[in-house]
Amino acid sequence: MPKNIVKFLKEPFVQFLLIGAAIFAASYLFAPPPDEEADNRIVIGEQAVQTMRDRLHRQFGDRLSEEEIETRLDQALEQKIRMEILYREGVARGLDKDDSIIKARVAALMERFARELASSEPFTPEEIESYYNENKKLFTKPKRISFGQVLFSSQKRGKAQALADCRAALARIQSGELTDYAELEKLGDQQPPVRSAYRGVTPERMKGIFGDAFIRDLGEADQPGVIAPVESKYGYHIVQLRQVVPSELKPLDDVRSKIEQKMEYDRNTASFEKFYESVRGNYTVIVEDER
Repeated sequence: MPKNIVKFLKEPFVQFLLIGAAIFAASYLFAPPPDEEADNRIVIGEQAVQTMRDRLHRQFGDRLSEEEIETRLDQALEQKIRMEILYREGVARGLDKDDSIIKARVAALMERFARELASSEPFTPEEIESYYNENKKLFTKPKRISFGQVLFSSQKRGKAQALADCRAALARIQSGELTDYAELEKLGDQQPPVRSAYRGVTPERMKGIFGDAFIRDLGEADQPGVIAPVESKYGYHIVQLRQVVPSELKPLDDVRSKIEQKMEYDRNTASFEKFYESVRGNYTVIVEDER
């Protein structure tokens, strides 16, 4: 080592600085952060413990002794502690960053919080009745239809021939030549998923099975009888209407509690949307897309 550097290092002031730097480095490397102890504390308050104990009492009642309840409580506490420790360890390792599941969970908690900001005042009888009158469709049992059908398939016969065969079979029914429904079924086609008979089907369900034209051709028929030709996405049908149960509006008293639940849901949703709009403006959103 050059003599001038050795002489420099022997200077008392320089040695003082080096010693100070070493002490500082050692304290930085080996001493825990001032708030590490506080960060590592997991506190489950007395009220939280009692809430857990009360929940166990409600769940098991007299089926468990007090000793068994306390054992279950210890197990629940250990599970809660385990979850908290693993959560903190995960956060410390950055596992919470850009995790869609964690984000969705926190967002759901935030939404629940915002919904709970809504008023908890009970609805008045007038408000409930008004909601009922304005939303009668929600409380109406839909019409239900039971019927048999014979299909003349466009896929198997071609559309024009299927229609002609359907009309010919209908003419034989109207003339009295064809009176046995079993014989009529023999004239038609089997084409899954179409069944030969349906019971208690709503118009909406029929629309999903057969398509819009089927509902159109059935019209407002409400008496048993034969209707044909009835068009569907499968071809043409002869429909034997067997029973029609008309739609029915449920009485207000039968749906009052359901209305209150729906009104509370709507009120909480409005509270959440108001909260969201109030905080939405705090953010500048940039969506990077080449479109």
